[in-house]
Amino acid sequence: MRHASILKNGFILTMCFILLTILGWTRERVYFKAHSLFASGVLNMIIILLATVTALAMGIVSIQKIKRRDGFISLKDAFATLFLPVLIALILNGAFKVVLFNYIDPGYIELSRKFAIEAMMKSRDAFIKVMGESSFNAQLEKAKISNPYSVQAVAKSITTSLFGYLILSLITAFSLRKGKPMLES
Repeated sequence: MRHASILKNGFILTMCFILLTILGWTRERVYFKAHSLFASGVLNMIIILLATVTALAMGIVSIQKIKRRDGFISLKDAFATLFLPVLIALILNGAFKVVLFNYIDPGYIELSRKFAIEAMMKSRDAFIKVMGESSFNAQLEKAKISNPYSVQAVAKSITTSLFGYLILSLITAFSLRKGKPMLES
């Protein structure tokens, strides 16, 4: 029963993450064409926060259902209920990003790179004051050749996200779990 619930939650969470990826992609496409404020960094943070809150809410609801049904949930089960759907969703969403940005819309990477370089050039003087010109030039060259949606970059992003979700899942599972009641003799 719990495995089916974990897989179902993983699928639902994957759809939510993919929807948020498509929302971000669409938002940035609008920005690249119209330079509107619609694509601010604040909106990126809202999307990340929304994904995290969605993942936690689904896990907490699942834990509460198990606790209501069984009367208790172990730390291991609570952690698995929270973390495994996130693991499934991050891996599937990562695969979706690789396909979307490298095969369906490869022009997006070049547009993204162009606007990143423009943003770096606008803040060039401030960057050079803090880090030096050689560091700025190195970062500029890196921006010119980087692909944030390559398999390696997406795998690194997934690993970083998993670490954050791991800690968050452990804290949440520890606070929500309830061990088996001890039998009085």
